[in-house]
Amino acid sequence: MILSYRLWRNIFDGDRSIVGQAIQLKGEAYTVIGILPQGATTPLDANLYTALQPSTRWQC
Repeated sequence: MILSYRLWRNIFDGDRSIVGQAIQLKGEAYTVIGILPQGATTPLDANLYTALQPSTRWQC
């Protein structure tokens, strides 16, 4: 996952060692791969971003 700068500062106290660590989110483990720079804007202004995972319900 990628964390927003605000979330990283407020929840993880700006701890740089969080990069590469796994975080539990809704019972799933996600590895932090980066932190957005301060002032970065994104279309959804989300606090974190994860990769899309394919659903087991989809059939091709």
